[in-house]
Amino acid sequence: MVKLNRRVRVRAVGATQNDQGGNVLVDTNNWPKWAQVEDRTGNTSFPYQQQVWVYDYKVTMRYEESRPTKSNYQLVYESQVLEIKSITIVKENFKQYEVCRCAKIDTAIT
Repeated sequence: MVKLNRRVRVRAVGATQNDQGGNVLVDTNNWPKWAQVEDRTGNTSFPYQQQVWVYDYKVTMRYEESRPTKSNYQLVYESQVLEIKSITIVKENFKQYEVCRCAKIDTAIT
């Protein structure tokens, strides 16, 4: 049974150019959704001889026909920005829930 007892914010991100001609990510749209966030899992890796922790989240949200979550969106949960890695639609014939597998990279842990 799915318990939608957490609030996440779905964030649509686009790109624009700044004054110097570089690309900058901007928030084009965002909206809150009720979700079930399962316990995170994580591991450490050493890219470029620098330790980082990669946390994986499983976020289940109710599917909305008017604004479905896309894989290039981001989720904000407890002021942490999560990158969506994959989206699974539960019961494709009657779209009820969408399950997002997300990742957060934390470089501040030493």
